[in-house]
Amino acid sequence: MSDHDSDTVHDEAGNSDIAEVLLESYEVLKVLVDTLEKDINKSLKGNKSAGVRLRKSLREIVKKTTAMNKTSLQHRKTLLD
Repeated sequence: MSDHDSDTVHDEAGNSDIAEVLLESYEVLKVLVDTLEKDINKSLKGNKSAGVRLRKSLREIVKKTTAMNKTSLQHRKTLLD
């Protein structure tokens, strides 16, 4: 196997790892979004603790989506190289 072939295998493995990270992040994001409904309804009824949990979850969603965006851009760059 030449050096170029080993680089190609490494790049394919790297792409696979990035894709796996994106899929795992997406699954976590789905769970976070699903848990919002209960806290939204409680918050609308005046439950202050639910409002705190809701805002905390929303901040976590922003963090996760920002990280997913960076990972997605990294994946795109590796595909273009």
